[in-house]
Amino acid sequence: MSGPNPGDFFTTATTGKWYDRFFAWAIRFFTATKVPAKRSWRTLWRNHVWVYPTVNHAGIFLGNGEIAEAVKKLKIGSVAEYPDASWSKIPLTAYQRAKIVEFADNQVGKGYNWLGLLGVGLAQERFGTHLKELTRSWWVKQLSDGKSWFCSQFVDAAYA
Repeated sequence: MSGPNPGDFFTTATTGKWYDRFFAWAIRFFTATKVPAKRSWRTLWRNHVWVYPTVNHAGIFLGNGEIAEAVKKLKIGSVAEYPDASWSKIPLTAYQRAKIVEFADNQVGKGYNWLGLLGVGLAQERFGTHLKELTRSWWVKQLSDGKSWFCSQFVDAAYA
């Protein structure tokens, strides 16, 4: 199998220091999905179970072994840091790949969107539907201002 091409994105589970593992757990916790429970003695009194994602980080391959990722701020990293990353298989033209890499390069140095990440976490299914109305106001504006990024938001913006 060949490696990633410039403009491809990756997803992965992160490890590292205790605070990295804590934030990885928090992202997976808040983005879990509720699914109907299969009937067993363990789920006798529950109608659903939570299914947790297996990944919590994303970034973009720039070429020459470099990636762009949002970790504390948007920075250039090494593809070797994530040997277990899953790479996108989206067919892109050379022009699209060049534009994605150009966008990623232009964003390097911007801050991390902590407030946006919190907003996304609170708007997830885990907290029910009573927060959906709030997502139509200041959180959405905060998420789309382009002044700071969290990892999946950055990848989404690059592909947009």
